[in-house]
Amino acid sequence: MLETQSLAGRYDVALFIKRENDVLRNELHNSKQEMMKANINLKLILEKYEKLQRDVELLEHMVATPLAFQLLQLPDDLTCSSRDIISCLNEYLVDPLAELASQREMNKELEDGNHKKVKSQK
Repeated sequence: MLETQSLAGRYDVALFIKRENDVLRNELHNSKQEMMKANINLKLILEKYEKLQRDVELLEHMVATPLAFQLLQLPDDLTCSSRDIISCLNEYLVDPLAELASQREMNKELEDGNHKKVKSQK
């Protein structure tokens, strides 16, 4: 019998080994669960990294592609300095408009990703 005490009052060695085995089995089980969680988190992080890399490439491509914009037809009676100012302002506005468009797209993608994440957690 494994769980009986010897005549000196000490527990049998087999009982001690059985308890140690149970402890080690529980630790192994917990370690496997932690490893699975870490692997899932790693996959999620890698997916986010790849998406960010694609976004960076897209933004670099957008910056490299010149935006075509239409100049306003200005009245003939404007002086040259007024035309120059308006032309400079038009050129200046192209960059903020492109940046705004890309930020809106990124916000939309993030919102879509958050909605999917919230739905999957439910």
